[in-house]
Amino acid sequence: MSDLSKVGASAKDRGRDPSAYALRPRPSLGNQIFAAFIRDTRTLDLQPRQRFTFYPAFPFCVFNWIFEGAAYEVAGCDVDVDLATAHPLPKVYFCGPRTKPVTIWSSDKSVILSVGFFPHAIAALTHRDVAELVDVTSPASAILGDDLSRICTSVAQAADPKAAFELLQDALAQRTSMSASIPLPGGADSVRAWEPAIVLEAAGPPGARSKRQTERRIKQWTGHARRGLAMYLRAEQFFEQALVAGSQEPPWSGVAHDLGFSDQSHMIRNTKRLTGFTPRALYRRLDEEPFWCYRVLGDLLAHPSRSLLGTTPCKSP
Repeated sequence: MSDLSKVGASAKDRGRDPSAYALRPRPSLGNQIFAAFIRDTRTLDLQPRQRFTFYPAFPFCVFNWIFEGAAYEVAGCDVDVDLATAHPLPKVYFCGPRTKPVTIWSSDKSVILSVGFFPHAIAALTHRDVAELVDVTSPASAILGDDLSRICTSVAQAADPKAAFELLQDALAQRTSMSASIPLPGGADSVRAWEPAIVLEAAGPPGARSKRQTERRIKQWTGHARRGLAMYLRAEQFFEQALVAGSQEPPWSGVAHDLGFSDQSHMIRNTKRLTGFTPRALYRRLDEEPFWCYRVLGDLLAHPSRSLLGTTPCKSP
């Protein structure tokens, strides 16, 4: 066992963690919200090294509500990180699309709600170029106008994170301006469903826009050029195939071939860029507590048609 001891799900039940789970949005908001993630460590006895969370780079915009405890964005996973010189993240904060992995350290008992929005929805909400928000971490009020900031404040006053997500959806459902201009396929809950819809909408009818104009619109709506989105698409496919493989480590050369990488080294470079780990290292450490996000994400991708909204966390056997 490594220094970061195991508290979460077993290899056979990755994603079914009593302290972390995902909620899907209502169908009417599936065009804007990817998913919500709840992390509640009040019932866990975590040592300092287990309070890190490793997040991969992601193409979404995320609003976070810290209901209990404190969280810090830190470099690395050194238990002796000097938190005295680090500022805690705001109780309600925003993360733009990330091009690099992120490490968060949380206090002993914490409750956090994170809601991932498709970036084109944030462009519609804020009337901002999403390219300006890439790799930005900011108080939510600095990104949103007064009206939406008040919504975020009211969500923070909910009794619990699940009720908060319901309250957020109620508020967004009442805003006609929230409706994004980009139609997504029914039940879109993945990058592979979202990316082609974005490209198609950006291009418009045949001959309507030049390649440069199309690329400019894609970047305004997502913060990335189309090639950058393809990187996230492959990462999602990797998570889906490799992270839910169970107790037997997959043959990495075969995974690289199936996902369309030029070779295994190409897949390793891509995975390390987005996660900070090689595929083998990531797979072998998935059961460690700081990797709970990967387990939940793997479960979400493994069950694309299952509605998680309103369910209780699945407990490990």
